[in-house]
Amino acid sequence: MFIPTAVAQQHPAEATLLARFVAGDPEAANSLFRQLGSSDQSSLEPVLEVISSCADLFLWQHLLQVLAAGRSLDGTDRRPQIDS
Repeated sequence: MFIPTAVAQQHPAEATLLARFVAGDPEAANSLFRQLGSSDQSSLEPVLEVISSCADLFLWQHLLQVLAAGRSLDGTDRRPQIDS
C-alpha cells in the first residue's frame, strides 16, 4: 500500500492502522470504522487525510467490500444475527 512518506510521518498511527486493515486484521477494521464514524474531528481528520492520500486500489476495494458486507461506519456489524 502506498502512503506518501510525509503523510505517514505526520500520522503514523493512522498509516499503521490502514496497513493492518488492508492486511485483513479484523480489529484494525473495527478501529478504522469507529474512527470514520466518529463525530470527533480530531479522530476523523487524520484518518481521512491518510485515506485520501493513499493511491492504493486494494484499500478502496477493501473498504467497499467491508461496507457492502454490512458493517456500519460506527464499527458495528449490521448483519442480522442467526441463532443456531
